[in-house]
Amino acid sequence: MLARGIAAALFLCSTGAFGAGAAELYASGVAAFQGGNFQRAATQLQASMDAKPTAKTALYLGNAYLKLGQTAAAREAFAKVLELEPDHPKRAAIEALVQDIEARVEVKLHVESTPPGAKVFVDSEAKGARGTTPADIDVTVGPHTIIVALDTYETIARDTVMVAGRAADLKVVLQGRGCDVQLSAKGPPNARASIDGGDSIALPAKSLVRKGEHQIVFNAPTFEPQTVPYSCDGFKAAAFEPTLVTQLGRLSVPAGALIRIDGKLVAISSEDAIKGVGLPPGRHEVAVTVGDEPTRTTFVDVGAGESVRLGLPASAGADTFPARSLYVELHGGATIALRDWNLGSNAYRDQNGVSRVAPGSSGLAGLRVGFQVSSRFAIETEVQWLALPNQLDTSTGLSYTANLLFHLLPGKFTPIVEGGGGAYQVVAGKLGTDLSARGHLGVGFRGRVAKWLSLRADARDVISKGFEPGGSNNLEVLAGAEILFR
Repeated sequence: MLARGIAAALFLCSTGAFGAGAAELYASGVAAFQGGNFQRAATQLQASMDAKPTAKTALYLGNAYLKLGQTAAAREAFAKVLELEPDHPKRAAIEALVQDIEARVEVKLHVESTPPGAKVFVDSEAKGARGTTPADIDVTVGPHTIIVALDTYETIARDTVMVAGRAADLKVVLQGRGCDVQLSAKGPPNARASIDGGDSIALPAKSLVRKGEHQIVFNAPTFEPQTVPYSCDGFKAAAFEPTLVTQLGRLSVPAGALIRIDGKLVAISSEDAIKGVGLPPGRHEVAVTVGDEPTRTTFVDVGAGESVRLGLPASAGADTFPARSLYVELHGGATIALRDWNLGSNAYRDQNGVSRVAPGSSGLAGLRVGFQVSSRFAIETEVQWLALPNQLDTSTGLSYTANLLFHLLPGKFTPIVEGGGGAYQVVAGKLGTDLSARGHLGVGFRGRVAKWLSLRADARDVISKGFEPGGSNNLEVLAGAEILFR
């Protein structure tokens, strides 16, 4: 058997003199063989043979070629052993091994490729190339995988069965696996590009892309990115050099306003009102007219890729309730008792011995002072006078509250929601003195009828201390007028 012959040959040894260079090559080849690197072993041992041929070197070389599947070269190396040392002590084993190799007849295989110049491998690329197309190589009888590989082309692997006494041909057409693409950009000196969302690379650059459809994105700071589609057929090189333009700035403008930018009327879409109007970098003159208010003109500086909010005096734009302004309100209304509220400290008890002196519904009047934080949000404090009719008399009380106010819609007329808390206090009457916590939630309507005047109506559910475990609920209904200070 061939395997048995190889094992026998590996343990054959002979002695001989080496030159200094040949000895070093021999030692390196043996070390590579023992380490399993048969390609290097064959290279070093062949170099040692070329420097000073010895039977011992030829024997190791033959085994290295056997490991690589190069039987013709192995047979030649083993024959060289007997030529150099006819009386070799293991001559019979070597002759048997040569006969076993010769029994495995090698067949000539002719390999061609289009384009030519491809490397040819037998069974594994790890064994090294056997030639370059067009190539004639010796292959042993039996099944093999022939691998043809060329840079930038798809590697082809073909299964074949070599038959004794019959030469074989293999012709393959290689398909390109990519295209060379030259990338650069006009405009910025620090432009970059990415292919199909991959890593960004500095330009100019050359890249190999695979066959198929691609998206190349060119970009640079403060410049608009450009996307270029590219279809690679697998072979043809391409070059791209788009001109990048400076990125627009974005100017946020009020919706519903008449806008002129640098003297030109600009139509503002709903998307523009959200994302802003695109403008070239630099200083621009912007004139804004809202409703019947006078036109306000301002200058804005917009940088490339920068978003800028249009800054206008409070009376212009969407801030119909001017931001960062004060207002004072006088209002009147009524408290409607829905459940008895426990206010006061009087010890009166009814005929059943139950202390239930409870104020009923009453009128009220109050004063609010508020700060308009933005066009839609305000904070307030308020003091109210209340008449507190009860089973004993009509007492007098005050209510102190802090309130948060939010406009549900922009504009001069809007529904509102509000919420806050504070305290009730009895200040006169038979109810007796007391201070009770209160909180409220409410809805209403607010309308600005002049630059300095707005009207307001509120309905609020007030929760306070009651005789029942769940507390008390009163309904406050208010209407008033606000004077605005800007």
